Amino acid sequence: MRSKKGAVELSMSTIIIIILGVTLLSLGLLWVRGTFSKITDISKSSFEQADAAISEIFQDVDSPLVISPPQISIPQGGADQVNVLITNEQADDAQFVAKVKSLDPGVLECSFADTKTGTSKTYSLPSGRQAKFGLIVDVKPEGKIGKLLVCDVEVTGLTGDTSEQLSVIVSKEKGLF
Repeated sequence: MRSKKGAVELSMSTIIIIILGVTLLSLGLLWVRGTFSKITDISKSSFEQADAAISEIFQDVDSPLVISPPQISIPQGGADQVNVLITNEQADDAQFVAKVKSLDPGVLECSFADTKTGTSKTYSLPSGRQAKFGLIVDVKPEGKIGKLLVCDVEVTGLTGDTSEQLSVIVSKEKGLF
């Protein structure tokens, strides 16, 4: 009688090689996906910073209140910060306070970076000068993707158009895979 031991060993080693190959392929694909996700995040962050820098250089300061950038995209459960620029166009020094409220309070939370509330500190601003501070925008996980949300900023103590709105679009985190 012939021994069939060699045939069984060959098929066992073939199965083991296939399992190792599939495992290494899966790990390689996960590594590539993770790398591309990080590259996508870094690129997105870099472009947002560049857009903010460009809008600061070329922003329209013919208004006493400017939000830069005026529209942002934030993923569900994410947060971001924009700049609020206030210009004293009056002949005298002025004291001002900024207030912000969300028009969708259950889904969008807006607060100033200096107080972490909806009301900023009181600032004294000489004539012709500008003040810049941050506005923190937080989208709750309940935010529907694609929905347009609004933060309404109003400044008291200055003359002119002292109300401005920030548009927030709820986005889905996107990667290559």
